Amino acid sequence: MVRFAELVLTQRRVCGTSENCSPSDADDVERHPCPRCRAEPGSPCRSRSGAVAGTYHTGRFTKVPRLAKLLRVPTPADRGPGQPWRSGTPVPLALAPDT
Repeated sequence: MVRFAELVLTQRRVCGTSENCSPSDADDVERHPCPRCRAEPGSPCRSRSGAVAGTYHTGRFTKVPRLAKLLRVPTPADRGPGQPWRSGTPVPLALAPDT
């Protein structure tokens, strides 16, 4: 039980609750397509019903090195978790490494 509590506290320090998750974390995760729900880059993960998922799927957030060791990465509140997904402003693409 203590290890679980320590894990939750560590995770909250890195990403916070779904209301406090850093937008840059979400932007970095959403630069990659999701292999599980097939969400395109620029949109959050979705549940089977088509609503925005409460957390990003593991196969997607592990592509961001600083988030790869977390067990869960919550979807920020501004993405509307639990609500039907609606397309919005796309996430800016990453800059080319040579610029």
